[in-house]
Amino acid sequence: MTSARILLVEDNPVNQAVAVAMLEDLGHEIDAAYNGAEALEFMAGSEYELVFMDCGMPVMDGFAATVAIRQREAAVPHGGHVPVVAFTANLSAEDRQDCLRAGMDDCLSKPFTKEQLGQIVDKWTGGMQPHAPARNESPRREATDANLPTLDAGVLRALDALGGPGKGQRGPRLAATFVDSTQRICREISGAAQASDTAALSAAGHSLKSSSAQVGAFWLSRLAKELEVAARAGDLSMAGDVATQILAEFENVREALAAAEFGP
Repeated sequence: MTSARILLVEDNPVNQAVAVAMLEDLGHEIDAAYNGAEALEFMAGSEYELVFMDCGMPVMDGFAATVAIRQREAAVPHGGHVPVVAFTANLSAEDRQDCLRAGMDDCLSKPFTKEQLGQIVDKWTGGMQPHAPARNESPRREATDANLPTLDAGVLRALDALGGPGKGQRGPRLAATFVDSTQRICREISGAAQASDTAALSAAGHSLKSSSAQVGAFWLSRLAKELEVAARAGDLSMAGDVATQILAEFENVREALAAAEFGP
């Protein structure tokens, strides 16, 4: 495997930190942007072999940013083509078509594993041999209705054990980042529920769904998905009930994170 220079564009701080840790462990050089406008600034001054692009972001979303990237490339005679891979928590056939229409080349569903990231990097930067699963990486479990834990601390311990900058310190840092960002999302959920704002409830659920799964808070992730679905359907009664459950479950997750042990 050769090192690739990659631009990661992701506004959720938990998802960004997880992806950076995994990509650094794979030996790649990473720059990180929080929205599409920042990504365009990075790309104006640097060359990248691959861009991971979140779809829903403030200031400029991933679709608009990708359109702008392709317009820049088309304006340069014999210009190159930088592969853009969408990061998305929804990956229906319609979602995939939206990504391809915007000029993206591929899609990766959140939550993701280091193995999945490595395979995508290999696919689009010329290394065609997929990576074997890392021994210290816990398999990512899909959220199902049965036996979902408040926290699977093994997920954060596996991230903590990754190599590269931050080795041995990521678990506590990611836990703190998750708590800070989820406190903000919970405030958004409370305000949106009081205002009967289904669009804001759906957006908050969408963001919380992937970040919770990335740190092993699988029941919270499931509730966030239910909130997103109920809000999109305009079911304020159901959305309000799930919002209340989310606020309570976040307190459970915060307690579990405070009690979690990291390191060897």
